[in-house]
Amino acid sequence: MRLHWIAYILAPLALWGCQSREAMLQGTWKVEPVAAKGSGVTDALRVGFMNLLAENTTFEFNDKGSFKVSAGLVDGQGTYKWDGDTLNVDMKSAGLRHPLKFKFTDGGHELVQQTEFASDPQLRLRKQQDKPQG
Repeated sequence: MRLHWIAYILAPLALWGCQSREAMLQGTWKVEPVAAKGSGVTDALRVGFMNLLAENTTFEFNDKGSFKVSAGLVDGQGTYKWDGDTLNVDMKSAGLRHPLKFKFTDGGHELVQQTEFASDPQLRLRKQQDKPQG
């Protein structure tokens, strides 16, 4: 009988964690400049190109598993889903072969791209303050 009450206590706590993650994700995120990790010419060109693309780029996530991205004159959209604590972002219009993978850092105020190699540059998205309605 006591185990029955433990389930009633733990089930809402487990759901609360999922709702918290979803609530943290919803809203607008701005792409931050990419930091170079290597010193070679190829690394510099890759980071320069990524920063050119990242300038003024924002992602807006909703609670329905989709998002839109705005990058100046180019807009796009896609879907997202959680795999444990990793956010998989699949861009429909960018022709990416694999979804981008992100994890929360800085207490949920930043999303950092998870890359295959430590030397790869990482996209960083910073949560923007919601504008008051009215």
